[in-house]
Amino acid sequence: MAMIETMAHMRLTLTSIPLTLKLIPIDVADGAVISPSPTLPPGWQANEPTSQAVGDAWLASGAGLLLPVPSALLAHSTNYIINPAHPQAPMHLMEGNIEPFWFDKRYLR
Repeated sequence: MAMIETMAHMRLTLTSIPLTLKLIPIDVADGAVISPSPTLPPGWQANEPTSQAVGDAWLASGAGLLLPVPSALLAHSTNYIINPAHPQAPMHLMEGNIEPFWFDKRYLR
């Protein structure tokens, strides 16, 4: 899903594929505060300012370490927004093994 999200937000061509991207898995420890999924209005997928406002309000509230949100690109998939300022962040989020991330050029045909 990370590749699809990245492709949606970058204007990639066959000659502009970045070669320095990394895949960084994040493990979440038991006991992490996970906020409930927000209620989103109809058509939210096409309304980026609305989606951003929901995320901004959640970050400002400090209510949780993670916020599950539906993917606007893949139906029935969930992304998790991380609040790096949450007090649990240093002890409940662990970075996994960093790996190179590359795009298969066939996706850009």
